[in-house]
Amino acid sequence: MHCRRVESAVGGRGFSSKRAAGVALQKQAARQLRHMVTASAGKRLVALDFDGVVCDSVGESSLSAIKAAAIQWPEIFQSAAAEAAKPQLVEQMRAVRPVVETGYENVVQVRCLYEGVTVQQMLESWHDILPAKMKEWSLDRSKVGTHTCTHYFCACWQPR
Repeated sequence: MHCRRVESAVGGRGFSSKRAAGVALQKQAARQLRHMVTASAGKRLVALDFDGVVCDSVGESSLSAIKAAAIQWPEIFQSAAAEAAKPQLVEQMRAVRPVVETGYENVVQVRCLYEGVTVQQMLESWHDILPAKMKEWSLDRSKVGTHTCTHYFCACWQPR
């Protein structure tokens, strides 16, 4: 999501960064949701997930996952070949996004895709691939991707 779109969504106020604009948008959405819940007591309520509904963050989360993978596995991802593969990986990540349940999975997906697991294989059997790769690569879920955040609104993914 570009800053202009975020700014227009929160009333055109100027923000110093995408993160600040995103935080403001999150707060506005939370206020609106609280108002809807209060106003709709006893009525039907529809709640939408912010990520992917209000904001298309797949590009940013994919790039964050690539950055996290470069920290997790520098011998693999800090190479000219991995750098050249980024655009293709981002596009493949867009295709496999529907099977992601938690952010850390993006980091594992990037490595899987880079090492040749196909988009089709991931879409069909990600829930089997994930634990197998976690075990094969000796990964601890609580530590995957913690070097850098894979969440759109975190400043970690932004260029410094």
